[in-house]
Amino acid sequence: MFNLNPTQILILCFSAPFILALFIRALPSVIAPILQMIVDSKHPQVKVVYLDRVVYHDVSMSKTSLKKRPSTSDRVKIDALNGLISLGITKSEGKALIAKKTQQNVYSDAPTLLKDCLSLL
Repeated sequence: MFNLNPTQILILCFSAPFILALFIRALPSVIAPILQMIVDSKHPQVKVVYLDRVVYHDVSMSKTSLKKRPSTSDRVKIDALNGLISLGITKSEGKALIAKKTQQNVYSDAPTLLKDCLSLL
């Protein structure tokens, strides 16, 4: 079928593993986008953009859960509470101030929340 001389056979034997390894390494990058398209077509998602994050929800989720108002992250609340405590305000008073301000607005950074809490005093 193939008429190969010994030199060609030797080159083929040494290069075949490298070609095979290259093909195996490239295969996932070709298959992954195809699989992702299949998964996305079965589970469409809605992109919801908040001030501090982007969240993807399945379309199958109830509409009431998508209408939830974005809230201030816990990290921002903790940082603002620590700032109030360092200014001499008790922890319970600080939590009450933060709760009052975060009901009215959504904060993406602690200094703004801290400033608004101090304006209530």
